[in-house]
Amino acid sequence: MSSININNRFRLISWNVKGLGNATKLGRVMTHLNRLKGDIYFLQETHMPNKEVVRLKKHWVGEVFHSTFNCRARGAAIIFRKDLPFIAEKSVLDPNGRYVIVSMKIQLTSFLFICVYGPNWDDSAFVKKLFSSFPDLQNHYIIMGGDFNFVQDPQLDRSSNTSAPPTRAAKMLSTLSQQFGITDPWRHKFPGGKSFSFFSHVHRTFSRIDFFLLDVRLLSNLVSVDYHGIAISDHSPVSLDLAILSRPRLLNQWRFNAVLLAEESYKEFIQSQLTLFFEFNDLPETNRSNLWEASKAYIRGQLISFISNKRKVESARTNLLLNDIKDTDQLLAASFDPDLYKKRLALQTELDLISTTEVRTLLLKSRQRFYESGDKAGKLLSYQARAEASSRLIPAILSPAGVTITDPVSVNETFAKFYSTLYTSECPHSPDLALDKITFPRVTDEDAEILGKPITTAEVSEAIKSLQSGKAPGPDGFTTEYYKTFSSVLSPFLKDMYNEAFLSGCLPNTLSEATISLLLKKDKDPLLCSSYRPISLLNVDFKILSKILASRLQCVLSTIINLDQTGFMPGRLSSCNTRRLFNIISSPCSDWVKLLYSSPKASVRTNNTFSPSFSLHCGTRQGCPLSPLLFLLAIEPLAIWLRSEAAFIGIKRLGTVHKVSLYADDLLLYVSDPITSVPIILNILQEYSNISGYKLNYQKSEFLPINDLARMIPSSTFPFRWSPGGFRYLGIQVTPLLSGLYHTNFTPLIDRTERDFLRWSALPISLAGRVSLVKMAVLPRFLYLFQHLPIFLGKSFFDKLDRTVSSFLWSGRPARIRKSVLQAPKDEGGLALPVLRFYYWAANIQKLLFWMNDDNEAISSWTQLEGKSSEFCLRSILCAQLPLPSVHTCPVVSTSLKIWSQFRKHFGLINSTVLTSVYKNCRFDPSKTDLSFKLWHRNGIKSISDLYTNNVFSSFEQLSKKYALPNQHLFRFFQIRDYVKKLFPHFPNRPPETLLDVLLSKDPFVNGCISSVYKSIWTASSKPSNTVKTAWEDGLNLNITEQQWRSALSLVHLSSICARHRLIQCKIVYRVHYTNARLAKIYPSISDACSRCHLSPANHAHMFWSCPVIAALWTDVFDTLTRAYRYTVTPNPMSAIFGLPPTSDTPSALKRAVAFTTLLARRLVLLNWKLPRPPSHVRWVREVLYNLKLERLRYSLHGSLRVFHETWSPFLQYVDSLTFPHNLEAD
Repeated sequence: MSSININNRFRLISWNVKGLGNATKLGRVMTHLNRLKGDIYFLQETHMPNKEVVRLKKHWVGEVFHSTFNCRARGAAIIFRKDLPFIAEKSVLDPNGRYVIVSMKIQLTSFLFICVYGPNWDDSAFVKKLFSSFPDLQNHYIIMGGDFNFVQDPQLDRSSNTSAPPTRAAKMLSTLSQQFGITDPWRHKFPGGKSFSFFSHVHRTFSRIDFFLLDVRLLSNLVSVDYHGIAISDHSPVSLDLAILSRPRLLNQWRFNAVLLAEESYKEFIQSQLTLFFEFNDLPETNRSNLWEASKAYIRGQLISFISNKRKVESARTNLLLNDIKDTDQLLAASFDPDLYKKRLALQTELDLISTTEVRTLLLKSRQRFYESGDKAGKLLSYQARAEASSRLIPAILSPAGVTITDPVSVNETFAKFYSTLYTSECPHSPDLALDKITFPRVTDEDAEILGKPITTAEVSEAIKSLQSGKAPGPDGFTTEYYKTFSSVLSPFLKDMYNEAFLSGCLPNTLSEATISLLLKKDKDPLLCSSYRPISLLNVDFKILSKILASRLQCVLSTIINLDQTGFMPGRLSSCNTRRLFNIISSPCSDWVKLLYSSPKASVRTNNTFSPSFSLHCGTRQGCPLSPLLFLLAIEPLAIWLRSEAAFIGIKRLGTVHKVSLYADDLLLYVSDPITSVPIILNILQEYSNISGYKLNYQKSEFLPINDLARMIPSSTFPFRWSPGGFRYLGIQVTPLLSGLYHTNFTPLIDRTERDFLRWSALPISLAGRVSLVKMAVLPRFLYLFQHLPIFLGKSFFDKLDRTVSSFLWSGRPARIRKSVLQAPKDEGGLALPVLRFYYWAANIQKLLFWMNDDNEAISSWTQLEGKSSEFCLRSILCAQLPLPSVHTCPVVSTSLKIWSQFRKHFGLINSTVLTSVYKNCRFDPSKTDLSFKLWHRNGIKSISDLYTNNVFSSFEQLSKKYALPNQHLFRFFQIRDYVKKLFPHFPNRPPETLLDVLLSKDPFVNGCISSVYKSIWTASSKPSNTVKTAWEDGLNLNITEQQWRSALSLVHLSSICARHRLIQCKIVYRVHYTNARLAKIYPSISDACSRCHLSPANHAHMFWSCPVIAALWTDVFDTLTRAYRYTVTPNPMSAIFGLPPTSDTPSALKRAVAFTTLLARRLVLLNWKLPRPPSHVRWVREVLYNLKLERLRYSLHGSLRVFHETWSPFLQYVDSLTFPHNLEAD
C-alpha cells in the first residue's frame, strides 16, 4: 500500500443518538453534530424508516448510507460532510438495522468504514457475522466505530467496582480485531485511563461501550480521541482525529446573510453603518471607484464582526454547560454523590431547554416556509420533486499527461490551467478583410445617443429591482438582496462610480472579478476537465451595470439582428471580433461595453478550493445579462455572410430561398446542393473562425439528408455526423418525415412523465401539491412540444393523458373531486389544474394568429412561406365556414388547419366570422381575380369587420371617405355587400361576437398570448352550474346572492396563503367530505343522523353550522372577534362556512380576520368530524395563535410587519387579556 501524506486532520464522530423520529430531537442532534465539525459521522439508533432517511440531509450533509431496517427502532447510518471528496465503491446495509459498511477511496487511498450498533445482550455470533460481512479488504484501511453495547475491559471501562469477566462478544471482538489488524485507539493512547461514553440513569453507573477500532497501520497518524459531554442522548459523542489527508486550508468565502434581513436590528445596523461611512468619506475630492470599493470592504468587515459576536453570545452558554456536564460526569464516575447527581440533572435540563428553544426557532422558520410555499409551484416543491442531485465535489481529475490527480490543490490547479488556456484568444490580430465585404446594419443617430448616454440613478434603481433574488453572489459576497434592501442608499453612489469609470476607461478591480463554479455535464466522463460546464458567479454591482446596458441595447436589437435569429444564449466572443462588431452600434455604447470587458479576471472554485485569479482574453461570461446580446452581435456577421454567399445554394420553397436559421449559436443550414455548397460553407466557417475565434464543433454537427439524391452521398464526404434518421435540435427530435415526429418526441415524453409520477407519488404532498407539480413540471414539457411540432393529436391521446394525470393526483384511487372543479380557475374556487388539450389548441392557435397579422413587419420567414402555400389569404381560410377548403400545398399548413377544424368542431364554431379577409378570400370569388380589392386591402380594409361603422354595415360613401376608395369601385362594393348579406343573417347589423372573434383578435406578439387564448377557451367551455350553490341554499334554508357566491369562491384562495388551507376550503365549498346523510344514500345500513347531536339529516350545512353541538364553537368564535375588534360580528352561516364578512361595511382588518379565523375553525371541525364532541374554544384560540406565529414570521420576512399588526394586534391584545387553563402557544 502506498504511504499516506500527513498534512491535515480528518475527523470522525460516532454517536448513539437514541432516536431521531421527533423533529425537535432531529434538529438538536444535527445541530450538535455540525458543531463538532466532523468529516464522517457514525450514528446509531436512528429509529428511522427508509422513507424518512432523507430528513438527515441537512445543508452541510453530502452522502448518507443508512441500514435498511424499515422500522422505528435500531438503525445505523454513516453520514459524509458535503465538502469531503470521495469515490464510493461498495456498501453493505444491514436489513436488521445493526450496521452499515462502506468501502471508498479518498485521494486514491482505500478505506473501509463500519458503523455498528450491537445487540444489548451477549451475542458473539453477531460480532462474527459482522466481520464476515466485510467486503474484499485488500489494500483497505479499516475504521470501525459505534455502540457495541459491551465493554472491552470490565475493570477499566466501568465506573462500578464489581468485577466480572469479559463477555463472549468482547472476547470474540478481541480475537477478530487481532486477526484483522485493528485496535482501540483510545486505549492505545490511554492504556490505564478511564473515560466513559454511557450513563445509566437506572443503575447510576458509567461505562465505555462506544468506541472506535482503528487499523493499526493508521496509529502513527492518530492525533486525538475524545469523549465529549453526554448531552441530548444518554451516550456521549466520540471523536477520532487522524492526520491522513492532504487537504488545503479551506477558504470560507464570505457571503452576505440575507436571512437576517428579517430582523429589524440587522437592517438598522447596516443602514446606520452605510450612512456613517458615506457621511465621513463622500468628499468632493474622493475618487468614486475608491469610495465604492472601500464601502464594500467596510460593510463586509462590520457584518463579519456583528455576526461573529452574535454567534459567540448565542453559543457561549451552551459550551459552558457542555464542559460543566463533562466535568460533573467525571466526578460522578469516580464517586456517586446524590447532590452532584442533582446538579447534573439541572445542567442537563438547562442545556435541553436552550437547544430545544434554538431548534424550535429553526423549526418554526422551516414550517413557515412550508406554510407559505409548500404545495405551490416554486423552488420548494421543485426541490422536493427533482431527482437526487449528484455531488458537486470533484474527487479526481485527469492531468493533461493522463495521470489521475486526487490532491484537492492539484485538482484545482489543473482546472485553472485548463480554463486559463481556454479563455486565451487564438484569433490572429490581422485585419479581418473577409468581413469588409459584408454590409452591416446600423442604428440611427438617435438610438446611438441613447445607447451611449451617462447612466442615471433611476436606471440603477430599476436594474436592481429587476435582478432575480436567491442567486449565488460573486467573489465579493454581496447578494442581490443586499442591493435591493438598501437600493435607495447605494444607487446614487453606484451611478457616480459607473460614470466616473466610463470617463477613465477602467472599472474598480472587484467588478472585473468572477468565480467559476463547475457543473458536470450529463453523461460525461467526470475525469475530464472538458466534461464540466463553467458557471461564472459575477459580483452584483457588475451585473447591475451589465443589466443597464442590456436594457438599452435590447431596445434597438431588432433593427440590427435578422429575423432568422430567434433566441440568444451566452457564448464565446473574442476581443478582435468585438472591435469590428462595435461598428454596428455606436462609439459611446461600444466604450461602455469595452469598459465591462477591459480586464476581466476569474478564479476557479473546486471542492471549496479557490485558484489564483487569471485573466480572460476572450469570451463573454455566463450570468452576465449583456452576454447573450453581445453574442448575437458576434454571430450576426456569420449569418449575413452565409445569406449573401451566392455559391451557397439554399432550399427554395414557393419562390423564397431559405439558408439560415439561428437560435444563438445553434446554426441550422438548409442546403439543396451539398456537393457544391458544403465546401463553400466550411470555408466561410473556417474564415470566420480565424477572425472571431468562433469554432465549429464537428462532433456536435449533423447532416440530415431529406431526399433520395442526398441519401446517395457517401457519409464520409463531409466531416459531419451522418444522421439519416434525424437529429435533436433545441430539444426537438427532428425526423426526415413529419409522420415520425410523434413517436420520437411524444412517446418518450409520456414514458418520462409516467416515471416521474411514480417517483413523485411517494412525496409527502397534498392534492394541491400534486396539481402544482402538474402545472410546474408536466405542462411546460408538453406545451413546448405543442408549440414546436405541427402534429395532429386526437381525443384518445388526451383521454389517456388525463387518466395518467388523474391516477397520479388520486394515487390510483377513485377521484373525490370532479375534474371540472380541479380545472376551474382559482378565482372560481378551483385548483387551476391545466387542461392539456386546451393548451394544445391554444399553442397552435397562437401560431395561426400570425396568419391574421401577415402585414406585420416582424412576421417571420416561416409565416411568409406558409402564406405562399395558397393562392388565397390564409386568414380567409381560418375564418371560413366549416368544412374548410383545401386550397394549399404545405403539409404544415394542412396539419394546422386540421387542428383548427378539430377545435372549431368541438365548440360548434361552424360559421364564418367578420374577421375574414376581403382580398383573396377563398369563399368570395371576385376577390380572387379582381385586383381592385388589393387596393382596398392596401388602404386599410383588411377584413369584413372594417366594413362596419358603429356596428352597422357602411355605405359606399362612408367607406370611400374613410379608405379613399375611387368611385369606380361602387360595383365592387355591391359585390362585397351581397356576399356579406348572404354570409351573416344579421345584416346590416354586425353579427354578435363569438369565440372565434375573441381568439382571432388576439395579438400573437405579446407575452402571455397562449395563456390568454387558454383562458378564453376555458371560459367558453365552462358551463355555469348552480348545483353546489343550490345545495347550500337548501341545507341552510337561505338565499345566496350571485355576488355572495362569487365572493365565497374567490375567498377559497384569499383566506390564507397556505396551499393546504386553501385546499380545505375548496373541499368545503364544493361539499367533498362524506357526511352521514351522504353515506346513508350509499350504504343503507348507515344512519343519516349526526354523530354529535343524533339529529337527521347530517348534511354539510348541519355538520358545519346548524348542529346544536357545534353552535357553541361558533358562538365563542364570533364573540371573540366582536370583543377583539369592538365591532359586532353576528353569528351567521355565510361567515362560518365561507368566511364572508358579516356586513358590506365591515372594516378591512376584520374582513381578513373573519376569513382566516373561521377557516381555522372549519379545519378543527373537520378534524373532529366523527367525534361526539366539537373542538373547544381554547383549541381554536391555540390554533389561531400558532398560525399567527407563522403569519408574523411571513410578514416579517417580506418587510411588512405593519400590515400584520394592523390586522392582528386587536386579536392578540384581547386574547392576551384572557385566562386559559393551558399554554395557548403550545404546538
